[in-house]
Amino acid sequence: MGLEESRTAAIEYMSHPSFRPGLRHVVDLTDVTDYERDYADVLKLQAEHLDMFHNGPAPQLVMAIAPTELTQAVAALVMRSWENHPAVICTMCRSRDEALDILGLRQADKAAVFDPA
Repeated sequence: MGLEESRTAAIEYMSHPSFRPGLRHVVDLTDVTDYERDYADVLKLQAEHLDMFHNGPAPQLVMAIAPTELTQAVAALVMRSWENHPAVICTMCRSRDEALDILGLRQADKAAVFDPA
């Protein structure tokens, strides 16, 4: 997982017609097999993402789906980078089904959340 990939995804997300402050963020790390360990650049990237979160009506929920030890390490890194920022609340789960439960969504919503058109 490259930091440039994350930057590109954030730019695409923020320019999407459905984007608006206050949306919950679900980041599925299931397919991640490695990641860049440039911690200074990770913090810089998180600062760049602040525009996604800062103007919402309440703290933003960012949920990472992290089923493996490696993906849990990635999620923990991201969570630590936001831990003292009041605009973001981070949490982690191990599966898409667990994410739906935490978000209070039904299984019928799974395709809309994870495979949007």
